[in-house]
Amino acid sequence: MEYEAKNHNTPRLGSILLIVASSLSLLGILSLYSASSIKGLGIYGDAAYFLKKQVIAVFLCIPIYFAVRALTFSTLRVVASIAAAVALLSLFLVLVPGLHTTAGGAARWLDLGLVRVQTSEPAKLAIVFFLASWLSSPRFDVNSFAKSLLPLLVVVGCAGYLLMLQPDFGTTFLIFFVFVCLLFVAGISRLLILYSTIVLVVFSSFAILSSPYRLRRIVGFLNPWENASNEGFQIVQSFLAFKNGGIVGTGLGGSKQKLHFLPEAHTDFILSVVGEEFGVLGTLLVCAAFFIICSCAFKITLQQQDLYKKFLSFGLACTISCQATLNLGVVTGALPTKGISLPFLSGGTASFVVSFLLIFILHKLSQLEMSTDNDRQKQQA
Repeated sequence: MEYEAKNHNTPRLGSILLIVASSLSLLGILSLYSASSIKGLGIYGDAAYFLKKQVIAVFLCIPIYFAVRALTFSTLRVVASIAAAVALLSLFLVLVPGLHTTAGGAARWLDLGLVRVQTSEPAKLAIVFFLASWLSSPRFDVNSFAKSLLPLLVVVGCAGYLLMLQPDFGTTFLIFFVFVCLLFVAGISRLLILYSTIVLVVFSSFAILSSPYRLRRIVGFLNPWENASNEGFQIVQSFLAFKNGGIVGTGLGGSKQKLHFLPEAHTDFILSVVGEEFGVLGTLLVCAAFFIICSCAFKITLQQQDLYKKFLSFGLACTISCQATLNLGVVTGALPTKGISLPFLSGGTASFVVSFLLIFILHKLSQLEMSTDNDRQKQQA
């Protein structure tokens, strides 16, 4: 009876995901316009430039939602496999001269003429689909290094290497973290997980020590106020934004730090603008919303009976949880500065669409469990 009661609530969890994510996106649109209007006016002569791009992303999500909802899961799995291969291929294509657009010293955008695609966004979702498919495959042997960990290390390692060439350390860390989490729930021996963790730590340390600008970010993280004009500039400006906001904030549009003080105010540091304009209460509300989203995502995972769906749901839940936590850690000074967006709030078409695609798939997984329960009840009747 307890199991049936839990499954009965699964569709409700999917609906909560949609409602909370949509509410966050509405707050994001308001904050995005406030944070980006001056930059849009100065660069493009249009104060609503970045707002228009975000609204386009919202409209793109509508047909995607109905497409995911209409597809059977077997068809969705095939489509996802093809899309995953294309997404991983794009990580290579973005490194080809003439095919990418560079911004902030990073070549992360594939230039397709009419649109630019940030390849790391679909790639992180592709990795989750690949891992779920491999871990649930009959050929996967939890006791064999050659049949379990090695193929995964090759694919995830290549993806991570291509991401680091862009460079994109934040997304690289994210996919490796999700990778280790999925290995843990798959039942791989603790020794192999330890080896994977050591590889992750060594890789991260090498990536930091071999890059002067990453070393400077670590220095800025450890002593932000002593390096307020250099390496610690971003985090100090974020601190000041939260301080200016106080408990209730300065009001929508009242942020001072967005006036060319806070770098990437409409993307990576948009929560700082939210904190300044809506105060501690607004920041806590955003944190509570992400807690609800993550809780619902993991609860949906617990309801899945099919092994592939369970791995997929868990991977998606880990992805959004880790990404939100990394961004929250960066803007509050708990983690070193790295370029990673806040789902549903940060500006960026690819980031916004992929975040909602993740939610749409989790919503579909919750609905599939409802259908399974209904079929089981009809058979018993």
